[in-house]
Amino acid sequence: MIRTLSLAVLLFLGGCAASAPEVTPSVPDMASEDVPVEAPPPARVLLASDLVTASVEGDVERGLEAPGADAAALVVRGADGASIVLADRSTGLMDIVYESPVPAQLSVAFSPGGERLYVGRRSASGGAVTEIDVASRAARDVGCSASDVVLGVRTDGALVVRDANNVYVVDAADCATLHTFDARRMIEITVAPGGSHLAYVHRELSYNRESRSYEPDTTLHVVATTGGEPTRVIGDRYAPRRISWMAQGQDAQSRELAYDVLLQDGSGRRGLSIYSLTSGQSSWTIPPDRLSGSATHGHYGPDPGTFVFQLDGAWHYRTGVGSFVQPLPVEFTPEHVVWVGPDVLWVRRGETSAFVELSSRAAPEPTPGAVWAWSRR
Repeated sequence: MIRTLSLAVLLFLGGCAASAPEVTPSVPDMASEDVPVEAPPPARVLLASDLVTASVEGDVERGLEAPGADAAALVVRGADGASIVLADRSTGLMDIVYESPVPAQLSVAFSPGGERLYVGRRSASGGAVTEIDVASRAARDVGCSASDVVLGVRTDGALVVRDANNVYVVDAADCATLHTFDARRMIEITVAPGGSHLAYVHRELSYNRESRSYEPDTTLHVVATTGGEPTRVIGDRYAPRRISWMAQGQDAQSRELAYDVLLQDGSGRRGLSIYSLTSGQSSWTIPPDRLSGSATHGHYGPDPGTFVFQLDGAWHYRTGVGSFVQPLPVEFTPEHVVWVGPDVLWVRRGETSAFVELSSRAAPEPTPGAVWAWSRR
């Protein structure tokens, strides 16, 4: 049943900028026990150019804006279950449009035009993929008998979903399979914005003739969701991890992905690298000799030159290719880092959150009580 949450609205002065993805991981670990959910989990949300607070119990784990930033889906976790809250930017209304009957991990993706929201539910008692009409809030089962995680949506509307063993590209109308990828040795699977490619780390045991033993081998691969042979990007001795695609809006064939690798200087440090789909070449995002520590968790901003990453665990940023690296001017270590403009971040840890203007290096603008942020207009 859909329920509309009451809102308290406070005027907030918002700037102008484009939408951008959130930095935190998209799929949490699955809960281990089945406990019936008797009430919807709560949320408090920061909306649009007005500061809007809607209170129920629980935590907003992550959010996803629809194309055009007119709606946002928020994954809310409570003590006994999880739900999806759908927020309408124009009306300020928020509806609980999906509730898991048991503790579950929920994944979300919007259709290319933002008219439909797809929800994957994975739980110990089974899963499903559900389509929700954003305008009417009507829901229907897509018909996937095994798939329970939604990874993304292609520009032609086809869904990229997975189960325990495979990644599938399926028709959104009836879950008819269009392409299948063996995912039994895949980890850190990510889908490019627009759904054109999969990137993943492939794990297996390889026989070392010198040591006469099997050793773990991890390689980063990219493959088109239309099928074909995967491209090997970089191999095991670099231990690639934490893949991030360039923001949506860039041409699919010129898009890049970022990842961090183990440096080969014996220091144990990690560095940030990028791979171009056009050139088929890798290069350093930020040359390791310009950094004093280990660089990980890199993420593109809305503009290709903007970039945030962790340096020895502390968040840093740059505002353009070749620009100086700066620490985020906040006095806490954020749990969530969300791009809300080309050079504006919203950061949060627990009840503490703030807007960070990167180009002006101004003091952060606090957002008391907020747990999520829309991109600015």
